[in-house]
Amino acid sequence: MIRLALVLLLTWTGLAQAQSVPGLFDVAGVAMDDALNVRVSPKGSADKIGTLAHDAKTVEVTALSNNGKWGRINLDGQAGWVSMRYLAQVPAPGGIPSQLTRFGTEPFWSMDLSGSDVKMTFMGLDPLRLSLVHIAPASGRSDRFAMLAEGAGVRLVAAVRKVQACSDGMSDRLYGYDIDVIDTGQGSIVPYTGCCSLK
Repeated sequence: MIRLALVLLLTWTGLAQAQSVPGLFDVAGVAMDDALNVRVSPKGSADKIGTLAHDAKTVEVTALSNNGKWGRINLDGQAGWVSMRYLAQVPAPGGIPSQLTRFGTEPFWSMDLSGSDVKMTFMGLDPLRLSLVHIAPASGRSDRFAMLAEGAGVRLVAAVRKVQACSDGMSDRLYGYDIDVIDTGQGSIVPYTGCCSLK
């Protein structure tokens, strides 16, 4: 019995470690007439804050609970927890995640990357259109990377890293990546900070 328990523990630990977060997951194994509960904390007895449809796709899991059995997601403006037993990871290409949405507050800004085109938008202003000069992972690290973009007298340097929790400061959502952007154009240095989402 002890051997069986040890084998099950090692198997579960291996499965939990194999799941890459932050990452995108599909709901799987939930009956068509049922839904996956989202709870306020990572335990089955915790209060329910909402549900995911039995066939929900590309749900972003931003962190795992200590035991790996629960995944933290954002739902309706707040962070909640779902059972990883009912989530199947969506395969993602290795290396630097290309589908990140980057954004910040105070002031509100967003950065979109499409191929070699970078668009930096500040609320109420025309977007800045830049060209991606370089993007690379940190030396010896797979959890952070940097990028350089230039155009029209603007030079942006950005550093993105995986974190346990990034808050946008305006909601109860928690994200799995943070970003620091430095505008070194126009003879000055202007820093911006924010979070990134895989959606």
